[in-house]
Amino acid sequence: MEGAQERLRRRGPHRPQLPGAGRRHPAQRDRARAPGDRRARPALWAAGGQRVPRGRRQPPPAGALRWTRPGRGEEGRRDVRRDPAHLLALRRIDHRRARGGHRQGALHGRDVLGSRPGDDAARALRVRSRGVVQSGQGLSFAPALRRQAGAVPAASNRAVGGSVARVTAGSIDEVQALLAQGDRTVLFVGGETAMPPGPPVDLEISTGRLNQVVEYAPADQVVTVECGVNLAQLQRELAKSGQRLALDPPHPVEATVGGIVAANSFGPLRTRYGSVRDLIIGVSILRADGTRAKGGGKVVKTVAGFDLPKLMCGSFGTLAFIATATFRVHPLPEKTVTLRARGSDPLELVRRVRALQLEPAAMIALGEGAGWDVYLRFEGFHSGVRAQREKLRELEEAEWPGHAEGAVRLRFGGLPTHAAQVAKALAPLRARLEWLPTLGLGFASCAAVEAEALHRARRELTALGGWLTGPGDWGPAPASLAVHRSVKRQLDPEELLAPGRFVV
Repeated sequence: MEGAQERLRRRGPHRPQLPGAGRRHPAQRDRARAPGDRRARPALWAAGGQRVPRGRRQPPPAGALRWTRPGRGEEGRRDVRRDPAHLLALRRIDHRRARGGHRQGALHGRDVLGSRPGDDAARALRVRSRGVVQSGQGLSFAPALRRQAGAVPAASNRAVGGSVARVTAGSIDEVQALLAQGDRTVLFVGGETAMPPGPPVDLEISTGRLNQVVEYAPADQVVTVECGVNLAQLQRELAKSGQRLALDPPHPVEATVGGIVAANSFGPLRTRYGSVRDLIIGVSILRADGTRAKGGGKVVKTVAGFDLPKLMCGSFGTLAFIATATFRVHPLPEKTVTLRARGSDPLELVRRVRALQLEPAAMIALGEGAGWDVYLRFEGFHSGVRAQREKLRELEEAEWPGHAEGAVRLRFGGLPTHAAQVAKALAPLRARLEWLPTLGLGFASCAAVEAEALHRARRELTALGGWLTGPGDWGPAPASLAVHRSVKRQLDPEELLAPGRFVV
């Protein structure tokens, strides 16, 4: 009886147990317990240890090992899959949610000194949008080009002497492998519609086969494409969902997305929708050594540091290879009307349009001398376009003019109030002028141009507060030249990409 009472006293009346409860097999009695095991805590307290309240507990040291549960790593081994730094490196968590992570869109060390060639095996599985076109799905209209190697004759506008080897890359990984070899100058070739001349290079990489739609989400009005996608064909693909990319640069049939971004090409639609810099929201690039980097995303946000997508606009391929680009798209208008004013002063027409509170989607003035023909394009819903048309009854409807063709295409700029002086300064060039009066930007297309006439026109425009650039002639060095060269040293320190194609 005394032994039974002692056992009941130890067990306690509030803890009834069945016979044999709590007993362990003899082979398990001496098994070591992990320090974090709850069943080992009473023994720790009995040995003199003190239980620390949860609020006063200190985090383990940085190099401490973590005890893992069964199936989550070997016992006594650090569970690196829970390490935020490790997850950030594998892009498994969002940049914005990682403590100490950097913001998307900024050019930081992780972007510039990112993964080396071949490091993408761990990122093979990605979450793709359920849009109309999925990742890796090619455009139905893309021609079946094959990899080829040839020579560009010395008479090309890109080579001064000898020949240049050209390779048509079949994937971005192939471009990365070519760049990783290093020690040779490279030029990226798209539609060849805005490529400035320059010295010969060791290798030309054509983007003709990089024509995949990476992701297209019509509901979010965002599309991501590879650099070799043709603009006109992309517009037809977007039109199937009632959308478009609000860009109308010259030669839309030949121009590629990568070339448009690299040259910062634009057209009259810039009046309302802005340029490439205003529509691009994300980009992925390859540095001169094949290192991958990306900036921006699928949302528009203000970032710190260099805005990598905008940094690529107008770089002419001298900073990096533009692999993919993400754009914001717009709905197609229901109605479009073009009005023409013959022999009109662009400035006076702009003032009248603003006084009537009209909002043209595009406005361009064409001239070959002192006179201008101004074209206005109104687009939108039927009722809105009709109401704006009624306010300009005296103007005749006409077809929207196409871009002027010419062997030489110059860019110029000036104050909108100096439209007449700008036309007079450019008259000796005998060029067809395309002037965006609301922006003070334009193009001059001519069959040929003499160096002396170009320099004289530039001096006159500079005196008016404007500028003039031509193929291979960028004019006086800008005040921001030091910044350009600093960025060039960061992205292409060996100056291997498109040498001599830009001011840097």
